[in-house]
Amino acid sequence: MAPVDNIIKSAGLKVTEIRRKMILLLASTDIALSHADIQEELGSGYDKVTIYRNLHTFIKKGVLHQVPNDSRSAKYAFVNPEDKICGAHAHFICEKCGNTYCLEMLQKTKVELPEKFTLHTISIVAEGVCSMCDKNESN
Repeated sequence: MAPVDNIIKSAGLKVTEIRRKMILLLASTDIALSHADIQEELGSGYDKVTIYRNLHTFIKKGVLHQVPNDSRSAKYAFVNPEDKICGAHAHFICEKCGNTYCLEMLQKTKVELPEKFTLHTISIVAEGVCSMCDKNESN
């Protein structure tokens, strides 16, 4: 059985061609991808609703996470089952190319909440210039 099939099955999901392709795509890149990026990479054989439903199923099952950003388009990143970066981590958004990268947190962030507040998630976003854009600027 292919490793991607194991990822899908371990999430309690049925293995389908589109799920395989989506996981392979997202696991093979170090940047977060938007729905439009994913649809473009997969080609015209898959409708946007099917991609959208699978993205949200993968998020619910912990296979992907949605990356916070300042645009109206959500981005998605693969959760590597071996390093579990999806826990508490920050994101870096390049101001030049717009790519979003997951970063490991050097120190866990602790937030003191008022009584009867429930924390679901913390988003830390750093912005700057990625190494590829910096390299292109230097030339």
